[in-house]
Amino acid sequence: MFTPRSTAGLLVARFLSVDFAIAMSLGLWHLLGIGTCASGGPFEIANQCTDDAMTWGLVFAVGLTGGIITSFFTGFAWGWAMMFVPAGATATAFALVGDPGLGSDAAAWTIGPLFLLMGLPVALYAIKEAISGDDTTPDATTRRNAENYLRNTAMVNPYAQTAAVPQITVTPPTPKPAMSTSDHLARLDALKATGALTDTEYALERSRLALGSSREIR
Repeated sequence: MFTPRSTAGLLVARFLSVDFAIAMSLGLWHLLGIGTCASGGPFEIANQCTDDAMTWGLVFAVGLTGGIITSFFTGFAWGWAMMFVPAGATATAFALVGDPGLGSDAAAWTIGPLFLLMGLPVALYAIKEAISGDDTTPDATTRRNAENYLRNTAMVNPYAQTAAVPQITVTPPTPKPAMSTSDHLARLDALKATGALTDTEYALERSRLALGSSREIR
């Protein structure tokens, strides 16, 4: 999903999505009234297309394409609902009161309830979120992601300055003092006395101490 640069941009995208949904619904209504048709050719045609069939087909295609494009800017719930609820309501209403063309009656009864079933739960969810104040639009989601990032950063970095999370001070551990040569010798003698070091290992460690390259024995 793309994030509008401002609230005004989001409102414009949603306004356009409503316009495209209306165009798609009008085109669908008239196409269902025309039904399956054809024009021209050498064959006998059961249902000739009317003169405005191409026009309403174009209106429907523009509304559908525009609805798909604007759905990338209006948020998932809004875009999904505007794609399926108007089309489902139009097809259902046509199935009840419209004058169906050839083959369109079964199509209206099929896509109408199906599209409503697909769109209404998402539309109700969007309404619920709007009433509760939990905005699910892309710009609001981006703000929440940024706030969560700053909060998590403050937990990791004690010097991050945020208003919501108090500053945490971490005291580094005190470094362990280095062992002196006499301490090393005492450790070597104790290890040799207990049998932890052989005579060869004992002599090697004493040689390292004498050369100034002693290492701490753990």
